Amino acid sequence: MLRPGGKVVKNVAGFDLVRLMTGSWGTLAAITRVSLRLRALPAADETWIIEAPVDGAAAAEAALRQCATPPIACEVIPREAGGDGSALLVRIAGNAAYIAAARAVVQSAGSARAASHEQWTALRLAVRTRSPRRPMLDAVRALNERVRRAFDPAGILNPGIMG
Repeated sequence: MLRPGGKVVKNVAGFDLVRLMTGSWGTLAAITRVSLRLRALPAADETWIIEAPVDGAAAAEAALRQCATPPIACEVIPREAGGDGSALLVRIAGNAAYIAAARAVVQSAGSARAASHEQWTALRLAVRTRSPRRPMLDAVRALNERVRRAFDPAGILNPGIMG
């Protein structure tokens, strides 16, 4: 049994077992117990699209991640058909004062316009269907299904996100 995580110890060198287990997609071992830190939903949550020239979106992303009010999510996306360059999808969340400061930073990064939160859902779906790791994901889902059938033959447990 591995118990990675816990108290922070200075000057420790070694393997990051949390990333190793997560990145192995269930091929090294099965994660049987997970402790999560839950946070309350933010008071406000906004999504913005920043139009950028070809290399400008990556530079804007790097600048936003280093500012005093970093976004909770930031992704370079290809611009709609017919345009050259790319765009930056940015999500900011927090209390009213934080949102106001973050919005000013986002709007100063380029030509920004408000967008709907459905942009994130569409982006996840597009990545899922175009992923080069799709065969590996299918194998992991098949393994998860076999484990689920072995431990829950009656099908009464919550299937989770892989169900």
